[in-house]
Amino acid sequence: MVMDSVDFAKKMIHKAEEFAAIMQENVYNDRTPLSETRTIGLLKSQMYREYYLGVLPPSKQLMMIPDSEVELKVLITRQLCEEFLHCRVLSERLEEMGANGNLSAYDPLPQDEEMYRLTFEYKTPWEIAASLQVFGETILITSQKWMIDVLDERSARVMRDEILVHEGTHVRNGRLVLEKYATTEEIQRRVEEIGDIKYQQVRKSYGLPMLETFDMGAV
Repeated sequence: MVMDSVDFAKKMIHKAEEFAAIMQENVYNDRTPLSETRTIGLLKSQMYREYYLGVLPPSKQLMMIPDSEVELKVLITRQLCEEFLHCRVLSERLEEMGANGNLSAYDPLPQDEEMYRLTFEYKTPWEIAASLQVFGETILITSQKWMIDVLDERSARVMRDEILVHEGTHVRNGRLVLEKYATTEEIQRRVEEIGDIKYQQVRKSYGLPMLETFDMGAV
């Protein structure tokens, strides 16, 4: 049975938060400070994802949303600008540390490329919203809070004050897209399916067992 799209969007946010809690317990529970080498690797990967996931898929999403949806298009455009800013401040921080902050010089990890490929290939704004803004950004908030605890003071301040500060709004953008478009049972089942795909993809990326399934249909 089809749910009201507002209620459905709230349900998906709740499931994303449950997903983030699982990742918190299994991946982000170690607060041991990172070495400089690991910090540089992490910041480079995050710089890549801020651009290739944060800018390119929403750019595609923006073109799918009709011009009549002015407010939604403005919000997505603002998100693009913020994501590009995130990429730039990470690049600058890498340069401060004596590392190469040139995005084009970064050789992405296989999991970086897989995250980008799977997100960019979606063909509707609600599919991108489910994968990126609802589930992806929610887990990213958990990841960035962990980074603030394990990075050096300067890198942690960049992450907290110039990046994390925007992420909640990006989740809200995804919720608004679902409220607008997830109005049929078919679309709602597809959003749930994408949430499960994201769950399994992230588990695989972090080397977690693939035996469990995330029950997207449960309340």
